[in-house]
Amino acid sequence: MRKFLPVAIFGLIFSSVLVLHAIFDQETSTFAESTAKLGVKNVSTTENKKFEDIYANAVWPSEKGEKITPSKLKSKIQIVNFWASWCLPCLEEMPSLLNLKKKYTDDKLQVIAVNTDDEDQMKKLMKTMKKLGVKNEFVHILDSQSKISDTFGITAIPVTMVFSNGKLLEYNNGPVDFQSGEFVSKVEKWLK
Repeated sequence: MRKFLPVAIFGLIFSSVLVLHAIFDQETSTFAESTAKLGVKNVSTTENKKFEDIYANAVWPSEKGEKITPSKLKSKIQIVNFWASWCLPCLEEMPSLLNLKKKYTDDKLQVIAVNTDDEDQMKKLMKTMKKLGVKNEFVHILDSQSKISDTFGITAIPVTMVFSNGKLLEYNNGPVDFQSGEFVSKVEKWLK
């Protein structure tokens, strides 16, 4: 029995390595592939209603010191994107979100970028937006104490919610390729 113990241990370790390799091999993919895997979170009717109620009654602080009521923005679609400057997936998806926004006027689509940095928030927000080439395309909301995120029950970012006329159209938990044919098709459909 003792003779076979090293062989059994080696076999167990080897099979564990193979399983882990298979898992990590599936996990390493391009940004577009990883976003396709995450996809849309199915939210229940109860969650939909909860998010719609929160959104309808929200008054959020902007980086300009204004109070923003997202549901009163004059656009057909509002994309609410929760992000932070330290979040790599957030930064990876931001250029595609910017390019999507540039395709549409404010009356059709607005992006509400909810920044969740907790320290030096304004400095990090401005530095990141400058680096990404974002000028006035987004409505920037400050959530340094995670009050907005907590209200929606968000525990990890990025998270994107799409609203139209107060209705939640889509909830994405994880990065999104906003320039993908699939997402652009949805936007075009929502705008009709």
